[in-house]
Amino acid sequence: MIKITKRQKDILHFLLENDVFITVKNLSERFDVSSRTLRYDLDLIEYYLKEQDISLERKPHYGVRIQFNESEYKSIIGILNRNDDYQLPQEERRRLVLFYLLCESLLTIEHLAELLEVSKQTIQTDLEELDKELDQTSLKIVRKVRLGCYVEGDEIDIRRYFSNLYTRMSESERSVIDKYVKDKCIKITEKASRIVRNMENFQKFNFAHPDELRSIIAFNLYRSSNGMVLPNNYTHQFEAGRLSLVEKLTNNFEMNINENDAMFILEHMLDAKVDSTPQTWIEQDEDGIIANELADFLLNGLNEVPKLSDEESTSFIENLQLHLKITLFRIRNKLNVENQILDRVKVSIPLIYEYTKSRLIEYEAKKGLYFNEEEIAYIAMHVGAIVEKRALYAPGLNVLVACHFGIATSKIMVSRLAAMIPEINIIGPVTLDEVPKYITGQTIDLIITTLKFDSSIDTVQVSPLLSDEDVYRIKSKVYKSTYLKQCNNFIKNFNYGSTESYKLSDCLVDKYIQIYDELPDWRTAIRLAARPLVDDRLIEKRYVDRMIRAVEEFGNYMVILPETAFVHAGIDDGVNEPCVSLLVLKTPTVFGNQNQELIRNIVVIAVKKREDDIILKLAKILENPDNRKQLNQDHITVNQILELKHEVKLC
Repeated sequence: MIKITKRQKDILHFLLENDVFITVKNLSERFDVSSRTLRYDLDLIEYYLKEQDISLERKPHYGVRIQFNESEYKSIIGILNRNDDYQLPQEERRRLVLFYLLCESLLTIEHLAELLEVSKQTIQTDLEELDKELDQTSLKIVRKVRLGCYVEGDEIDIRRYFSNLYTRMSESERSVIDKYVKDKCIKITEKASRIVRNMENFQKFNFAHPDELRSIIAFNLYRSSNGMVLPNNYTHQFEAGRLSLVEKLTNNFEMNINENDAMFILEHMLDAKVDSTPQTWIEQDEDGIIANELADFLLNGLNEVPKLSDEESTSFIENLQLHLKITLFRIRNKLNVENQILDRVKVSIPLIYEYTKSRLIEYEAKKGLYFNEEEIAYIAMHVGAIVEKRALYAPGLNVLVACHFGIATSKIMVSRLAAMIPEINIIGPVTLDEVPKYITGQTIDLIITTLKFDSSIDTVQVSPLLSDEDVYRIKSKVYKSTYLKQCNNFIKNFNYGSTESYKLSDCLVDKYIQIYDELPDWRTAIRLAARPLVDDRLIEKRYVDRMIRAVEEFGNYMVILPETAFVHAGIDDGVNEPCVSLLVLKTPTVFGNQNQELIRNIVVIAVKKREDDIILKLAKILENPDNRKQLNQDHITVNQILELKHEVKLC
């Protein structure tokens, strides 16, 4: 809800008590402000009344008046009497000070104080604080004695700063800005609205926040109209695809603006969030058909993953289809996109990224398309959201509770577990003597026990009353076990597309396999696993450092199978030739800094081309529990490791 200040409330009271037109001049004299400031007050009052479905009538040469009936009068008077006088919060006021300075070539402190209904000393303090904020930028506030203040800096930096500033503003602040620019030049706001509408029609999907985009475009046009233009070399940094699109848009939209402004505006429109609601009035075009087909193709490979409800499935799939349509728009127009979280996506959802990549590469050959790594990562995030949501419908972890205390204590323990971790399937409580029978008769993912004992299944020892530390350790173990189970199911169920069986020897050579009894820590293990690849100059030392840093920064997402980590870095991090190495430990070592895992196997992967699918091939082999069991044998040899295979079962 828009709030109004004490002066604006007084003006509103006066208008309500006088059911006739009153000129701006008379109002400004009565309330001792300039006509310009009074108009800004009326703008806010008009927005405020609009929320109450009451109109402020503004008639040239006559003035303003409020049209209301008796019930509306009582309603608005009641609201005014109920509300405290509103004072702009300090942070909002300072943002508006900055906005006014960005709009005007010169603005006096007296005028700013009048606009914001504060003292000149308050504005002086605000300017000092804004100086500190702008110290972090290339902009600065310049003060001219007896003339006023203005913001100085490169034009491109001023425009970018305004865009960032606008996105941080409240609804009330935005309403002030929109009316300010509109009052300056109605034609500018109309042109901005037309540009937004034309772009929506051109790209065939709507913007999620068209008003915000329109205001930012209007500000840019306003700056240009006042002679504050972008440098002539601004467009030189962009690739031919964007320049071509700018030319197309300026011709189609009849924008009548220079190329630099057009490019800057285009950048905002291409980066703007789009609405998931399709444009129903536009017929399905070729990209829309391909987007729907591609979404189906991506999801068909996940056909064994648990299904969503119809409503949730529709929502997720529509979002994926929309994103694919936007992606196709960029590809058709040769618009490269920068994905700043590309490395994080590759590390945090490695299987989904690799799966998405393999499906897109398979599909693009049919349609003459090309998806670069940045686009693949964005699409993988949408696929990942669907996979993770579906995982909520999958059966939870089977957790066996073993307690050596009495029945009452055991039941209290189980009851607390069910309340605090409802996503797990609790089996028990059972006695310690009964544990062997349960773990051989059904699938158990985790054992929670009050007494330590050895088991091949992950165990967490706790006190029977479950301390806070116990609960934390259980939740941590449940999260890790759930992640591993999801990865394992994902590898097992997706359609890889290979029609032939293959061995580990098809993926790496014997000299890149090493077996150690034990190692002091995971960093040493990674360095040793990668050493033969570095020695043969297949990768550079910085690639090894980047792999270690990836684990430190992003966590243990590379552990995608039990006791097995697939470590890698980026294509540009020092890969000379594609290669793979494997290090096997007879004694597990702790992996990672947080949410640590015990691992026995480290697979180092370095790919040179986008098309490499070695991670999926290796995952298919090592997903097999029999293969992992064989790797854990005390007397395993390199030759035996090379014989591990993925069997393709033909129907």
